[in-house]
Amino acid sequence: MSGLSIRNLFISAALMLSAPAVMSAPAKATAPRPVTTAKMLAKPVQATFTCSNEVSDLIESVNDGDMTKLQTCLQLGVDPNARQGESFINAALRGETDMARAMLPYMRDVAALERALAMAALRGHEDITDLIQANPNIKIDLNKPNSRYLAYAARAGAIGVMRKLAAAGARDDDGFAIASAISAERRDSFDFLLHEAKISPNAGNGMVLSMAIMSGDKYYVTSLLDMGAETKFFPVVAESLAEIRKLRETGGAEGEKFKNPAYDEIIVLVETAMNKPKPEIAIQTPVKTVSPAPL
Repeated sequence: MSGLSIRNLFISAALMLSAPAVMSAPAKATAPRPVTTAKMLAKPVQATFTCSNEVSDLIESVNDGDMTKLQTCLQLGVDPNARQGESFINAALRGETDMARAMLPYMRDVAALERALAMAALRGHEDITDLIQANPNIKIDLNKPNSRYLAYAARAGAIGVMRKLAAAGARDDDGFAIASAISAERRDSFDFLLHEAKISPNAGNGMVLSMAIMSGDKYYVTSLLDMGAETKFFPVVAESLAEIRKLRETGGAEGEKFKNPAYDEIIVLVETAMNKPKPEIAIQTPVKTVSPAPL
């Protein structure tokens, strides 16, 4: 696998859950409609809302930020789990904490809660991530295969969310969270994961260091090497250096990018680490103690 394909893998994985949640969440502010003369002269009528018992009304209430409408729909039995939990997911995405709190007792769809947690982490909505994790009815497995909660929070620079996820046991064994921090150029997230959350610099079997190499930012490479990133054991590291040299020769916009002197410094750093001999461990011969002869 080439260095560039590795980089694209991390970027696409960090975004893979975002599209379904935003499909029906328009901006909160809308332009006012023009008022006609007839309407201005008409007798004011108090507006009332009646829910049609359709999930579309519930979703609309979230998108409009209308708490009264949402509560009316819930009281009439509209199920927030309908349409894959879209109403709850949109509330999490938009940071509507009170709305999410109102719907949470009705939520039974684990997949919807997982996606809502991911969206809240991606937007850095700490109150909503707290709310979902504290739900006594359904507990979310933070390390479920293909879950990326730490990665989403890292991309957003949501240190508070990451800190709570890590405290709750979230891991980054595959390195996607650190890789997301690198691709998003979030040094704050990177530093938290590497130094405070104690994520291994070898997470992802060398892919994190590969990602740092391809980023062209010496800060990430130096930090990983200082924390013990392995340069010889994982082939992907050498492949990344080879990919940079290959792209430099092919020319084009991508090739010009990798001709930046920053990559020269990175290549020297990594190759120096590769050629550095491992320190030999001195083996001490145990001293034989001789008991003194009896007098």
